[in-house]
Amino acid sequence: MTDHSDWSALQLVEAYRSLTAIEETFRNMKNVHFLSWQPAYHWTDQKIRVHAFYCVLALTLATLAGKVASEAGIDMTLPALLKELSSIREVALIYPASAPVRPKDHVTISRMSPRQRKLAELLRIADVARAG
Repeated sequence: MTDHSDWSALQLVEAYRSLTAIEETFRNMKNVHFLSWQPAYHWTDQKIRVHAFYCVLALTLATLAGKVASEAGIDMTLPALLKELSSIREVALIYPASAPVRPKDHVTISRMSPRQRKLAELLRIADVARAG
């Protein structure tokens, strides 16, 4: 229902269908594994506002990552994308000083599936690991 009596039937249908995107966003923010608003262990208004900012920022960045993946032909739900990305690990290789041959310590990315490798390339995750 709407009070926009001046809208055409097409505009009404488009407005109604766009509600699914909003509902999906709220559903994503209730996901207990990713992007969740709860729990907020804060009691002051300022800290609650900062927590809300972090949650909305995380949702925005995740949605942008999903858009980049979708434009590259990787169509996944946002929770599936975040699960795939969270499986990519940064590994620190530190060798003991007593080793007979001691290679240089370094940080690298764990082995990835082909989909994870494509996402890492698209989102430049490996670049971040090399810079760190």
